[in-house]
Amino acid sequence: MFLRRHSRLVSVSVIVIAVGFVMVPPAFSQDFLVGTWTATITIPSGPGSQQMVTSTVTFNVGARGKSLVGRMTITDDQNRIVAGVWREVGKSISITYEPVCDPASSSPCGTLLLIGKVKPATGTIKGTRAIVMWDTKNSQNPSLYDTSNGSFSAQIVNQ
Repeated sequence: MFLRRHSRLVSVSVIVIAVGFVMVPPAFSQDFLVGTWTATITIPSGPGSQQMVTSTVTFNVGARGKSLVGRMTITDDQNRIVAGVWREVGKSISITYEPVCDPASSSPCGTLLLIGKVKPATGTIKGTRAIVMWDTKNSQNPSLYDTSNGSFSAQIVNQ
């Protein structure tokens, strides 16, 4: 009798816990980044360059839904649009995309990784870093490509 009752109690407890996990949104699903943002990005003009270039872009950030990664579009200051992805854990965010690149130009192409913390009260992203992984191979770098560091700042325009 005790085992049968104990077994039912365990079964009911497991069901309640399982339903709780399904119904309670995960802690990472605040989506503070969802909306339209204006960002200013400053990075070196190329691998190993001391000359910095600054560009202004607009992020149109969509909700993640049940995914860990959300999608977004990035519009540069020449009105060219590319796709990107973002991830948010707590208030820490990362954004990754490849800016428009003209292979015919002398400028190298690359992938941008933007890292920072969303400050919902002020509608800004702070503590930011911009990391560029250039399309130039470098066997001395652990990533096997040239990388450079820069910064960015962002302000929400529309939520």
